[in-house]
Amino acid sequence: MSNAREFELPYEEKWNGTTIRLVDGDITRFSADILVNVKVGYGPSPSHSDRFCWAGGTEVVEAYERLCNEPGLRPGRVLVTVPGLLPARTLIHALGPEQFPKTSQERRELEACVTLSMQLADHLGCGSVAFAVGAEAFCGEGGKRSAGLTLGYLKRSIAAAELPSTG
Repeated sequence: MSNAREFELPYEEKWNGTTIRLVDGDITRFSADILVNVKVGYGPSPSHSDRFCWAGGTEVVEAYERLCNEPGLRPGRVLVTVPGLLPARTLIHALGPEQFPKTSQERRELEACVTLSMQLADHLGCGSVAFAVGAEAFCGEGGKRSAGLTLGYLKRSIAAAELPSTG
């Protein structure tokens, strides 16, 4: 889906038996095997507004900080942590660009972290994945625009993996 106005958030679709949800706002209220937070402007410690890390508790914050200090960390990568107190088996911190993607490089970074998140979810054999998109994930730029990009990248990564749509 290329036009973000074609759907409302939260958006849900099934692929190959996996339920994929795009949610705007507080993803910590959703339950899924994997919760994915598309992060913009990440740093070596979670910011005060990073509800995803803080809601998971000390275990998630410490794991995130430890992984953020690994060499080679850059936009387009993902960090995987324990869920801590959140209702999931696994947390994925998808490291997007520094701002809402405006350049082709920033769009490639966003696509890379979304694609890696889906590949991990597929590898882990999960039944449900929830992606946090929207104003919170993209610094106020608007949930529907970022959700449209994220959904497009999700569909592209699933098509590349040749996973048939079931819904």
